[in-house]
Amino acid sequence: MPTASLTSRLTAPFRALLALAGLVVATGASAAPPLDPKGKDWDTQASMAIDYAWSQMQDAPHVAIEVADAVIAGYAQRYPQGRTRWYSASSEAEAARYRSIDAVARDPAYDRAEAMVNVWGEAYHVKAYALVEQALAEHDPKTVKTASNLPTLDPALAARAMQTLAEGLVLQPYHVRMRNELGYLEQSLGQSQQALETFRMAELAAQDPKDDEARANLTRAMRGVGFALIELDRLDEAEAKYREVLRIDPDDDKAKHELRYIEDVRGERGD
Repeated sequence: MPTASLTSRLTAPFRALLALAGLVVATGASAAPPLDPKGKDWDTQASMAIDYAWSQMQDAPHVAIEVADAVIAGYAQRYPQGRTRWYSASSEAEAARYRSIDAVARDPAYDRAEAMVNVWGEAYHVKAYALVEQALAEHDPKTVKTASNLPTLDPALAARAMQTLAEGLVLQPYHVRMRNELGYLEQSLGQSQQALETFRMAELAAQDPKDDEARANLTRAMRGVGFALIELDRLDEAEAKYREVLRIDPDDDKAKHELRYIEDVRGERGD
């Protein structure tokens, strides 16, 4: 989709965000001016942009990437690197966790830490997710499945998405969905041991979920642990993990499916 046809449908804040990313954003005879990241409404505009990026994920993942890059660039301009350790959080409770961690074990490279509720970390999640969506859209889904039913990704693309997630997790260590996406990518590349460690960290970050979305993030992390354990041929541990999932959500069909798979493997082996 050409940039001009896209931006003709965007509101001024979104056009400004794209301009901030260094894109040519033509609207009639003139280009939209860049948005000042130091403006008082920056967090609001960034949040709106991230919502828009998610809305474009399936049909135009390249647009989601552009918008995410614009948001990341804006926050980097607003909060430049220096002696302050910046944290991004999705809630005040999460921000408080980061402040507590810093109070106990501050990185000596920093003089102080600031934890803020904003979408800076989420922008990295959007970008990584869109990179994968873009790659999958360029392949026939029927030809990119492995024996473990995970898509085969170009290693360079996977590395770019994983680096994006790693950068985001520096900002937002307890972003469970980012950790789950990272584990998914590692597993798709056959890195089962690393995926196991990543999903376990996601599970730890997702403890004590307060709502349905949080529980879904937790059970996804737990299923990731179970899947990695199966790939590592640690079936007893995998079975125990999937049964934990079912104690949280008795209707989790994916966990039930994996338990049946474990039974089939044992039957084939005569265990």
